[in-house]
Amino acid sequence: MRDGDVFSHVTAATLWRMPLPMLLGPTLVHVTSPVGVRAARGRGVRGHTHPLVPEDVRVVGGLRVTSPEVTWTHLSTILPWWDLAAVGDFIVTGLPFESVLPLASRDDLVRAHERAASSAGAVARRRALEHIVVGPLSRPESLSLVLFRLAGLPDPAINEPVDDARGSFVALPDASWRDFRVAYEYEGDHHRRVDTYRRDVRRAERLADEGWVVVRATADDLYGRPAELVGRVARRLRARGWLGHPRRLPRIGPIER
Repeated sequence: MRDGDVFSHVTAATLWRMPLPMLLGPTLVHVTSPVGVRAARGRGVRGHTHPLVPEDVRVVGGLRVTSPEVTWTHLSTILPWWDLAAVGDFIVTGLPFESVLPLASRDDLVRAHERAASSAGAVARRRALEHIVVGPLSRPESLSLVLFRLAGLPDPAINEPVDDARGSFVALPDASWRDFRVAYEYEGDHHRRVDTYRRDVRRAERLADEGWVVVRATADDLYGRPAELVGRVARRLRARGWLGHPRRLPRIGPIER
């Protein structure tokens, strides 16, 4: 690395632990150089040039990388807008159960977008900003919420605790519609572990005891049958009193795992 060079794009996102589709594995090392300096070259290196100010550079694990908000703008030239929204959710939420604080605020992302307004990816950034919220704890949760909004479902509470009639904690659904007592849980492959599976069953039964119904989804639903998934959630909501009708999902292209 030369003086002034920083890791950026997918490389910076990986160092920041941002959620990315599997197809964006770290096959290339992305390095950004200041404007006026020749882009970095080398085997396995993808060089870029970009105007950088001191605030755009941070140190992660002893390595100079672009700031979270600048990294997010760089990713807008690579990711579809819905994945850019998922990265934005991570940036403004962090991983509270792993003591990872939010990396930046939504206002920080807006300012970064405005600074880069004339650069590539502006349309994706604007669309993503419409969907970025504090609360989702994983990329599948963020993508699920995007689908629910596109379909016009009511906005759910996100990772908010459900208590029983005595005020004791029952569950922390990924999304919940309290007025209708409908909960949504995305179950990744880690839920197949014996201890996790047993906790999932107990949690679902306790929710049922409190009059809740749980919509459970897997990767096959989210990535393979998103319209069916949204329809299932909508039917549960309507069965519990929601008077709206879901919109037909627009063609947004494949959602990659």
